[in-house]
Amino acid sequence: MNDSILRLDVQGVQFQLPIPEDNPSARNFQAVYQKNGNYEAVMVALLTRILDSLPEPVFVDLGAFIGYYTFYCARLLAGRARVHSVESNPEYVEILRRGIALNGVDNVDIIHATLSDRTEPVRINGTSVSAVADTGLELMAETFDSVSRRLGFRPNVAKMDVHGFEGKMLGGMTETLRGSLRYLLLELHPNVYLEKYTPGITRMRILDMLEDAGFRLYYVAGHRYTWSDGMRRFFETGRFAWQPLTRETRGMLLFDRHNHLFILASKTPMEELVGPSELDPSLE
Repeated sequence: MNDSILRLDVQGVQFQLPIPEDNPSARNFQAVYQKNGNYEAVMVALLTRILDSLPEPVFVDLGAFIGYYTFYCARLLAGRARVHSVESNPEYVEILRRGIALNGVDNVDIIHATLSDRTEPVRINGTSVSAVADTGLELMAETFDSVSRRLGFRPNVAKMDVHGFEGKMLGGMTETLRGSLRYLLLELHPNVYLEKYTPGITRMRILDMLEDAGFRLYYVAGHRYTWSDGMRRFFETGRFAWQPLTRETRGMLLFDRHNHLFILASKTPMEELVGPSELDPSLE
């Protein structure tokens, strides 16, 4: 297979990603990174802050895709901790394996597993998993709790980007959410995604699930969109713009937001982690 090599310098951490010529999603990622010079800079910076704060980080990349977070964290945590990289699509699993060789890292465990809230057949289509589709590669899903027990690791930090399947996946993480996990950096997809892949599961239901497991929830501004005030202010000041998501306020904060949102679920108050929120420019 012919790969081009994407060389990245992400907030001072250097690594490489193989980009297959015949994979449109990987090529699109390459184009976005090269156009903007960064990718999800706010989430990366907050993840780095969290990992640096922990004496013994155990990180799991849920929905690893081609390895952006996997290999960033492998370099960041080299000599200190292992990275557990979970991916369902066998095509991306092979790309991750090539990424290990390309980067020369020895602290990455690739876990080829499809995750849901139960043992059930699901369909894989590119970067998406569906509980209802009748086309695509059929695989048998299992719960994350069963995977972590079988492989003998208990994560305290997770990043999750699973394109609308997050509700089902979280439903299979009850033990982990209530137990070892301290931080979840979640890309929360629009309800239209959730309805397409997991009918009946909404954003609010997902947030309820996390609150019930003991997490504080925060909306973190500036995710992915280079034109957003939150990202602009992050690059200007190095500080994070965030708002608590309580049961009383989250409806107002999330209503009619059809983009992908960065939600931090944390068992540590945000103020202790990053200090006060960067001021909303509209209030100045």
